[in-house]
Order: sequence, then C-alpha cells, then structure tokens
Amino acid sequence: MTNKSKLVFRATSIIGILAALSGCSYNQSTEEVRSYLNYQSLAEQNKQGDYKALIHKEAKLSGDAQIIGQFCSAHSYPYDIETFFDEAVSTVLDKAYQNVDLETVENSIENVGDNNNQVAINVDPASVRIMCYAAKEYSWECIATTKLSATVVKNVNEKFDIDIETREMRSAGGGCGGGADAVSVSIGKTVNSFSTQLYDILKNGNSVGD
Repeated sequence: MTNKSKLVFRATSIIGILAALSGCSYNQSTEEVRSYLNYQSLAEQNKQGDYKALIHKEAKLSGDAQIIGQFCSAHSYPYDIETFFDEAVSTVLDKAYQNVDLETVENSIENVGDNNNQVAINVDPASVRIMCYAAKEYSWECIATTKLSATVVKNVNEKFDIDIETREMRSAGGGCGGGADAVSVSIGKTVNSFSTQLYDILKNGNSVGD
C-alpha cells in the first residue's frame, strides 16, 4: 500500500469511527447506580429523643446528562438518582438518631427556630455532565462529572454547606457505552461523599474538612 493510500485509508477509518460515535442516536442506560458507601463504617450515634428531618429538593434528581462536545453527542445518557439518594440519606439519619421521622417538603427551610430536635436538608438540582474526546488515535475517552450540593440547617439555625463534585473516566467503547458506565460510577461516588459529609454534620456539627 502506497503512502497516499495509507493516508486515505487512515482518514476513512477515522471518519468511520467518528460516524459511529456521533451518528447513531439512542439512549445509553445508566439506571444501575453503584453504591460505594460502607454503611458499616458509620458508627451508630443513637442520639436520644424524637427527631424530625425535613428534606427539600429544588428539582427532581433525574434527567439526561448534559453532553459537552461533538463525540457521542447523538446519544443520550438518562440518569435517576432519586431512589439511591433517598436510601442513602435515610440510612445516614438512622445512624445518627435513635428515632427520626423523614418528611419531604415542597419549600426550602431557612431556619428550624429553637427546635434542636429538627434538621432541614435543602438539596440543589443535581448537575450531571459527560464529555467524550479523542485521547489518542483510534482511542476515545469519556469523562462524567456529577455535582451535588445542599445546605443543612440544625441546632438553632446553624447552617452547613455540602458541595460535592466527582469525575469518572471510562473508554468510550463501542457505541459510546463506556460513557454510561462513567455516569453511573460518578453518581455513585458523589452520593457516597455527600452521605459521608451529611453524617459528619449530624454527628459533630461540622462538615468534613472544617
């Protein structure tokens, strides 16, 4: 094969791969979110009394990941953090308090007055993004980024911020399927870190690192 033929073949191959990555439109399932939280490592606090936790979500923790760039742009990556997030928060609350009722409310809670047995968790909309790019010739990578933030109000209006952002990289693979795995793992690790910080706030009244 001549050099000119090799160049034509190489260009044709790259164009073919690009078409495969960006030209076929379909959903990549990211429904299975992996848990990285070791609940056994969270010691039972068993704080005495009857506690109430109010949780407000500014928006549903579900949707399609925002795709940045051209690669895999014809695909969509739907995600749903709701059930996984709710279970994680409920478990953390049970670790912190002996008796606690969890209630979801429509409006954000700015203060809990002088009620030391009440905690409010205001959750901001989740941000899930994915960017796929050419790492090197014939090799494409996907980076998923999940961001989850909240404000926790407790103990006569003490406020604590939780702000988590986690990135995960995977090979794009055939049909950009690796991006779906990156999204799932990124979400799982983000909720894990969120839960750990929430536990620390409920336990000590300080966010991790303070």
